Amino acid sequence: MVLAAGHAVNPRDSGARLQALESVNDMSGRPDPIPLCVDLDGTLIRTDVLLESFLGLVKTSPLRAIRALFRLRRGRAEFKQDIADQVDLDASVLPYDDEVLAYLREERAGGRRIVLATATNEKYARQIAEHVGLFDEVLASDSKTNLSAERKLDRLRRRFGSGNFDYAGNSHADLRIWPEARSALLVRPERGVEARDARCSRITRVFPANGGVTTALLRAMRPHQWLKNLLLLVPLVAAHRITEADLLATALLAFVSFSLCASSAYVANDLLDLRADRHHPRKRLRPLASGALSVQQGLGLSLVLLACGLGLGAIVSTAFLSMVALYYALTLAYSLSIKNRVVADIMLLAGLYTLRIIAGGVAVQIVPT
Repeated sequence: MVLAAGHAVNPRDSGARLQALESVNDMSGRPDPIPLCVDLDGTLIRTDVLLESFLGLVKTSPLRAIRALFRLRRGRAEFKQDIADQVDLDASVLPYDDEVLAYLREERAGGRRIVLATATNEKYARQIAEHVGLFDEVLASDSKTNLSAERKLDRLRRRFGSGNFDYAGNSHADLRIWPEARSALLVRPERGVEARDARCSRITRVFPANGGVTTALLRAMRPHQWLKNLLLLVPLVAAHRITEADLLATALLAFVSFSLCASSAYVANDLLDLRADRHHPRKRLRPLASGALSVQQGLGLSLVLLACGLGLGAIVSTAFLSMVALYYALTLAYSLSIKNRVVADIMLLAGLYTLRIIAGGVAVQIVPT
């Protein structure tokens, strides 16, 4: 049930979603004695610290990133610790949820105790808590314990007692915790979370999900950059065969294939450059850097685009598929290393333009001369 000013309301009521349903202080003005426990990923910040720090390791040392993956056999706690030991995180540029921060400031100003309760490694959690400056206590994962789901619930019950804490979260993993809390605060909840939580918890506030995801996905794909791929049509134009319908259809299919793979590479580049982009005056506004898209959404988008692009490339021909794969490998190499080498980056970018023309010739089986 969702309570609004002491009354039951439908959880789908958009008015209830935008309204705080319970005051921080009681009518006498005394601070709420129940601590507010706040999750980190997807709640306080619009990103995933583990994924982001792992991508940072991939960027600096792909081999060390591969070695780190083998630590997963020893458990997520050791894996998180290994990543934290190798990667530093700049807490000052993370995409914080401004509405949540404003709410926490109000609660803190009213004298309420606020606790950061997260499965993120304690190194990062404490850095973020210190930067935010609103938390009285930090509960986080360490090298032995991955503080997620059941383990987080157990820690909260031992620390505060069942029903003696409020909890703010966003994910399906938090559904195990909310029924044991006095009240639940939902921050941009994942699909299906609010409906399920309303059946077993007392929801006192919902921070509704922001719209514009479709727009953010399109922006991340950078379709304006697809104009470069019109170079695939050059062999067909140069051979004066652009009016042949079958060849034109093949060339256009190749164009779409190349464009989808290019967009996948752009998203991958943004994922690898998150930290640098957030320090840039313009790039910090990109969907992934700003948090308009989550890291998970970015990874999913990149993989889907790559799969579709390669699939269409295979329809064109095996030879063209190899050209698309080569293009993607070179762009990935550019993102990981070559872009930081002054002469090599220019040579590679110029070579990619030439590769587009060659790939277009392979698609329609016309050799440029």
